Amino acid sequence: MYDIKQHTGFLRHLVLREGVHTGQLLLNLVIAPKHFESVPAHSSIREMLKQDFCKDPVLQEQVTSLVVTENNGLADIVKSQDAKTETLRGDGHYFEEIILNVQEETSSTRRRVSPFSFFQTNTLGAELLFSTAVAMAGAIKGNIIDLYCGSGTIGLSFLKAGLGSKVKGIEIVEDAVKDAYFSAKINGLEERSDFYAGKAEQLLQQGVIDSDFFVGNDLVIVDPPREGLHPDVVNFLNTLKQQYSYK
Repeated sequence: MYDIKQHTGFLRHLVLREGVHTGQLLLNLVIAPKHFESVPAHSSIREMLKQDFCKDPVLQEQVTSLVVTENNGLADIVKSQDAKTETLRGDGHYFEEIILNVQEETSSTRRRVSPFSFFQTNTLGAELLFSTAVAMAGAIKGNIIDLYCGSGTIGLSFLKAGLGSKVKGIEIVEDAVKDAYFSAKINGLEERSDFYAGKAEQLLQQGVIDSDFFVGNDLVIVDPPREGLHPDVVNFLNTLKQQYSYK
């Protein structure tokens, strides 16, 4: 392969995502193109780098999808607002199964995951966590709200396991919302699922989840980012607690 060590200035991240149950791998090479400008023939070097990754026999054999993301931002993140992603091989995503243990039986959902959709990094750990949460929630006869839902992993898994009648999820990353809808469809949950792209505090204020959705004994799932719940979301949940019977 082309020796990228001599130009590490434009190589930001190498992200590998794995489907433990499916054996599929997604490799995302993140580069900073503007740093090529300090290198002679920078355009040809960039193309050479991408071609070598596509032709590498090990990657061809083991990687399901190969994508390159161009990100010139200074923050230590894979994708910024101006980042661009190109799929070099495959469909640009991978699939994973989530298997829950529910009352000595198993419930499985198949998930599509794109490069920037949030998905638990440890599938087996996530399955244990979700299975425990299902047992703690008990029988849910109402509906499910999944806030900060990522690709809909938790809400759809719970719905498939027999909890609740419908699920509505809110997630800020549009790619993740597309994955959630796709996963709902392939698991036969399309008619019982709705997902919205945007900030939870704003969409809740806009009424995307109206009062008619709450029927009593509903379940609210929150999996927020590191900064935690927005104050407006906390107020929304407190209002629900006063008005409805939910967990």
